Amino acid sequence: MVSMKLFDSERRVIEAAERLAARLGGDRNHTVAAAAMDTAGRIHEAVNVYHFAGGPCAELVVLGVAAAAGAGPPRPGSKTAPASTSSSTASRATIQAWRPTPKSTW
Repeated sequence: MVSMKLFDSERRVIEAAERLAARLGGDRNHTVAAAAMDTAGRIHEAVNVYHFAGGPCAELVVLGVAAAAGAGPPRPGSKTAPASTSSSTASRATIQAWRPTPKSTW
């Protein structure tokens, strides 16, 4: 297995997803949390939505949340465009989903 060092930005996304998953507790309608970072460095969080036919997963919901918040590719000259990006960080996207640890029902 190849191990890859995480960027600080990736750690922030993982931590956001973990915190959200922990807040879900035993909610049976929302069982997975996801977080994503946009090109401006904002972290967006979302959860899945239970539906008897499956419902949207947390990863799709977080993309919708980010889009609704105006996330997207940076536009030249925009306030959200990063001053500089290296090819190594610009090519890595991070969306992280976490399922809270189930509590025993015994």
